[in-house]
Amino acid sequence: MAFALASSGDLELWDRRGLRRLWRAAAAHPGGIYSVDLGGAAPQRLVASGGDDAAVRVWSARSGRLLAAVAPAHDYIVWAVRLFLRTLVAFSYDCTASVWSVSDGGEDVRRRRTIKEGNLHTRLSRSQARTIGGWERERGSLGTDDVE
Repeated sequence: MAFALASSGDLELWDRRGLRRLWRAAAAHPGGIYSVDLGGAAPQRLVASGGDDAAVRVWSARSGRLLAAVAPAHDYIVWAVRLFLRTLVAFSYDCTASVWSVSDGGEDVRRRRTIKEGNLHTRLSRSQARTIGGWERERGSLGTDDVE
């Protein structure tokens, strides 16, 4: 699968093998989308998105249906989102990272904690390959054990 993002805020999910569009969400994030991630466990795969509108949205990977929206999730642009099973992490240009619990169906998203650090964006954007946006895959945390 591959994502197509547009400055108009449109989000599309494509099947790379069949070269066909699976679904399209028009104006998913007004002003543009900065980050998309595919996660969750089968059969309910989820798509998380973050963008210029400071919102975080969770979509069904199968149908493209909007399952949950947290708007605003931050005070400024959400520049990265990452899904790990039932945990969603969103990073913002407001120098915060928020950790969210996501229900199995993706329809319930609850903030668990917010991490604020003055240089969070600069430090995390220089992360190594095994660390995505500061989130350590092996430990599943940003300094603490946050993954359910």
